[in-house]
Amino acid sequence: MRHWIIANGASLNETPLHLLKSEITWGMNRIHKHYDKTSWRPTYYLMVDFNQQNPKDYWKECIKAHWNTKKYLWDGFRNGDKGYPDLGEGMGEVPATTWIPRCKKHHYYMADNWKRAESWHLPEICTAFSGIGAVMQLAVQKGATEIYIVGADLYEPDYRKNFFIEDYTGDYRPRDKMDNENMTQVHRVARRSSPAPIYNATIGGKLEVHPRVNVLDVLNG
Repeated sequence: MRHWIIANGASLNETPLHLLKSEITWGMNRIHKHYDKTSWRPTYYLMVDFNQQNPKDYWKECIKAHWNTKKYLWDGFRNGDKGYPDLGEGMGEVPATTWIPRCKKHHYYMADNWKRAESWHLPEICTAFSGIGAVMQLAVQKGATEIYIVGADLYEPDYRKNFFIEDYTGDYRPRDKMDNENMTQVHRVARRSSPAPIYNATIGGKLEVHPRVNVLDVLNG
């Protein structure tokens, strides 16, 4: 049973997502900003990310766009964890949702006071691996026997070129080699931890951890 993970890189504009409508797919974060360009919608949705400029509006926008989609959300969104605004204010009970805790053992970034994970620790989801890292773990828990990734481009120095739309977050912080090293580490850990093989079906991009495949070749068998 194959699962497709739809990341949010600029290459998504060249990816034939409509061909994945009958596949099991995962969307993340602000993927709904791409819905005006495609009839595809994800089977599952995940958000463990937050926008520091305007977190409450960002969270509500993302969740309302996936109100009836089966979704996985960081439980900090409903309890105001670490002082962030509580997503639940004024929204009531969010349907079709599994709440997952943020990993307290590890951190996404390399830093002196954080331990960066070297492997998954299922059944607990290690959200320290960023959205795409968490989704890969969830796909395995859902029974994926093959995992295909599209839209995983890695970062360009000009942040506006890193997503399928320029104003993806409103955060134009320049990305550097460390950002790409952190994200590449997410995929290295996934490759050695996942019992299901992972393939990179991204068009272009800089990620070279997983074997490269073509979307059309996979779908045509």
